[in-house]
Amino acid sequence: MEFDFFTLLDILNSQQFRTVLLFSLGLETHQIADLLKTNELTVYASLRESMARSGCRSSKELTLRMLDECKNNLYDERRIKRELAGLQTAAQQMLEEISATALPN
Repeated sequence: MEFDFFTLLDILNSQQFRTVLLFSLGLETHQIADLLKTNELTVYASLRESMARSGCRSSKELTLRMLDECKNNLYDERRIKRELAGLQTAAQQMLEEISATALPN
């Protein structure tokens, strides 16, 4: 008998996966919104949709699922690298914007 098991990386779109990842790392919703260049309502909606798609009943359960999947190396390495590269680019752009506004001309 064969079982199909889908990870969060399989069932969530990129924005949802990145949102859940950042949330699982302890970022606040306003920080996630800033990093992903969106707003808090979109972050909340993304978390709600992620819970619905994954069958998780709470954000805590969603976080625990992501951490468990990471711990057990269930993510396709190529795909997770692509998601992380997108977050790295967003973080770099955010830092550049901060430094541009913080430095006097």
